[in-house]
Amino acid sequence: MILKFCLTDFSTSLELEITKKPITISLVSNSQQYTGDTITPQINSFQLVGEDDVQVSLEPNAPLVEIGDYTLTLVVSGQDADNYQFTLANNQFTITKATPIENDVYENITFESNDEGLKTIISIAPNADGYENATQILNTLSQLNLLKNSVGDNIAYSVVEQNVNYTQGGRLKAGSATYLATLAQAPNYTFETFIIEINVAKIDVVVSFDNEFTFNGNEIILSPQYSILDGDDVIISLHAEGNQTIINAGQYGIELSVSGEDADCYGNYQGQTSYTFTVNDPSPAGLDTTILIIIIVCAVVVLLLIILTIILVVRHKKKKKQQTIANANN
Repeated sequence: MILKFCLTDFSTSLELEITKKPITISLVSNSQQYTGDTITPQINSFQLVGEDDVQVSLEPNAPLVEIGDYTLTLVVSGQDADNYQFTLANNQFTITKATPIENDVYENITFESNDEGLKTIISIAPNADGYENATQILNTLSQLNLLKNSVGDNIAYSVVEQNVNYTQGGRLKAGSATYLATLAQAPNYTFETFIIEINVAKIDVVVSFDNEFTFNGNEIILSPQYSILDGDDVIISLHAEGNQTIINAGQYGIELSVSGEDADCYGNYQGQTSYTFTVNDPSPAGLDTTILIIIIVCAVVVLLLIILTIILVVRHKKKKKQQTIANANN
C-alpha cells in the first residue's frame, strides 16, 4: 500500500530586538570647595561603540556657586544618543565651605593658627608708608590680599579697629595694635573672621648737647637737641647725676629723662642714658689760650735772660776780684 502526503505552504514572522547599551556615568568628585565662581562637576570617561556621536553633560537644579547640596540631571544629545541608556550613579553634588589659604608673598607678614583661629602678624617700622593715620591703615590692610582660595583667587575682606592706640600726632603707638577682619561671603568659609596684629617698633632718637663749658660762676642749664615726629608729645631733659647743680669746674655724669604722652613710643636715645659733661677752669683775665701761650713763652725767655745776666755778672765780679788779689801780691 502506498501512502501519499500532501505538504501545504506555511509562513511565520520572526522579530529581532536590539536593546540600548547601558552606560553608568559617575562623577570625578561629588563635592568641591567653594570658590566664588560657578563650579562645573566633572564626569569620568565612558566607552561608546566605535565613533558614535553622543554628548553627555550635567544640568544642576541651581547655579553651582554657594555652599549646599545640589541635584544633577544627565543631559544626553547627539545622533547616536538613542542607542544608549545612560544612568547617573549619584546625582547629588555638594559645595563645601572653603578653607582660606594664607598668601605668602609678604616678607614682613607671618600667620599663626591656634584655638582662637587665624592671626596675621605684621611687623612695621614706625611711620611706615601706608600706616600714617587711621584711614590709611584700614585701606592698606583691606587691600593687602592676605588670603586666597583653593584656586588662587584673592579673598576679599573688610577691616575694623579692635584694640588700637594712636600717638598725639595720629600715628600708631609703638607696640601691638589689633584689627578684626571679616571675610566677604563669610558663610562660605570655614572661618568668617580673623585677627590682624600690627607690631610697631620704637623710633630711635638721637640726642645731642654741648658737653663742655667754662666756669663763669653761674649755674649751667643743659639744652638737649633732638627730633620728634610732628604732633607727638615727647619731652627730653638732661640733669646731673644726683640732681647736682652744675656750677663749679669738673666733670659731671649726665642723666637723660623722657616724659610726655608718647614717650614710650621712642627709645634707644643715642644708645645710652648717661653722658659725661665737663666744666673747665676759666682762663686768667679772660685771655684766650693762644695769648696765654705767648705770655708764658715770653716770661720764660725773660727769666732765662735774667738768669744769664746774673751768671755773667757773678763771673765778672769773680774775675775782677781775682785780678785785684793778684795785683796786691805783686
